[in-house]
Amino acid sequence: MTIDVTELLTDPDFVMHDLVAISRAQSVNDAGRTENTEVRTTFSGVVFPGTGNMMLRTPDGERVTGDISIVTRHYLTDGIGQGRTADVVEYAGGRYIVKNTFDYSNWGRGFVMAVCDMLPVGGV
Repeated sequence: MTIDVTELLTDPDFVMHDLVAISRAQSVNDAGRTENTEVRTTFSGVVFPGTGNMMLRTPDGERVTGDISIVTRHYLTDGIGQGRTADVVEYAGGRYIVKNTFDYSNWGRGFVMAVCDMLPVGGV
């Protein structure tokens, strides 16, 4: 049975229209050197927190981790088996890397959910 929540996932009270996806790819130029290219795309989606921010304490120091989930019609990739790196999403001043993607078409045509981990301040 399909439960269509398209109306909720496109409701202006929930959807954010200023999310930015950064897709990265590598190629080899004529000199045999690797070149990185980034494509920035603005997209819409519903963002909700995952586990929340957590302080990790290790012998090397401390750092804050966290994750978010995004439900969107925009194609986001974790890069697994695709010959490219995972997409990075900019949201609320932070950068998050796509860890997993799930087909959410049973909730509405064309939707995917992406689970994204917070990147450290140094980024990727």
